[in-house]
Amino acid sequence: MAEAEFERDVRSAIRGALYWGSGDAPRHPDSDTAGRRFMVPRGVGWLANRPNPASLPPWLSETDVDFYVTEFTRTGFGGGLNWYRNIDRSWELLAPLAGARVRRRRVDLEEKSLAERRQRKRTSAIRRRQ
Repeated sequence: MAEAEFERDVRSAIRGALYWGSGDAPRHPDSDTAGRRFMVPRGVGWLANRPNPASLPPWLSETDVDFYVTEFTRTGFGGGLNWYRNIDRSWELLAPLAGARVRRRRVDLEEKSLAERRQRKRTSAIRRRQ
């Protein structure tokens, strides 16, 4: 089970998943063919072919890794993995929303604009006093 593999060594799992899912990891010539890069061969775990990197890429710090390790140690990987396990059902449930657009209410824009105007007035009042 995937949870057991990831939770066996949470730090290695986090480092490996973030590194191997990024553009910094080396690619095998056939790794992206037909989207197979993220597929797991039968009888082998996901992390088996994705070793823990010796060093982290510049965009990822050990502090970042520490945060994720703490959170995944606390909550486990089940929630995130269940999203992937249920992906076909999610597509079925969300089918009626295909092509839908997220619209921001006009009142939200007006409120933001009003708040920005108030802030500008405060800032200019302060500058005039100085």
